[in-house]
Amino acid sequence: MSTPPPGVPELRIDPSAYKAWIGAEPLALTSKEFQLLALLAANTGRVVSRDEISQKVWGGRLAQKSIDMCLSTLRRRLGDSGNAPGHIETVRGVGYRLESAVSVAAPEPPVSGARLRETLTDLIDRMQEHIQARAKELAAPVIEDAQRAAGERVAAADRRLTADRQRWADLEAELRRQIQALERTVDRLRGEHPTAPSSPPIEGTCQ
Repeated sequence: MSTPPPGVPELRIDPSAYKAWIGAEPLALTSKEFQLLALLAANTGRVVSRDEISQKVWGGRLAQKSIDMCLSTLRRRLGDSGNAPGHIETVRGVGYRLESAVSVAAPEPPVSGARLRETLTDLIDRMQEHIQARAKELAAPVIEDAQRAAGERVAAADRRLTADRQRWADLEAELRRQIQALERTVDRLRGEHPTAPSSPPIEGTCQ
């Protein structure tokens, strides 16, 4: 892509959309004018002969004078005037050359149905993977908090159970001490008050 002459705005063309711009301004071109401009743009810096233009744009059915007239109209639309440097240069006896900077947007190949389905499937798979990864990321702190809380509850329950077991053991030991003390008291009382021998039965008399 060559540099446009000083004061000449950049020419941009999109063959796939049949659109062209001078700077930021869109160009209103006829179909043949656009085809002629596209041919010159595709060969920027190279001289394109009148015969080549006639063959590729009009199928060889246009007179040379008509080509010159179409080029003159195209030049006016591009803002070229007089002998001042412009976009299209005439090479006498040979043809025409587009010297200005041209950005040519290559047409994109059509997307087949199978390719489109494959692309959509791949996109959906990536979205699902992203959603699952994000869900795990968001759920991780919640799960950790729940596990920590559950562990704390289990530990607290275990501590309470251990304390209850100790209290029952202490209560059982205290009860045993009290029983033993009671047994000693009973034994002591028996020693202080031995049991008296029983008197023989008295036989009664009948009057």
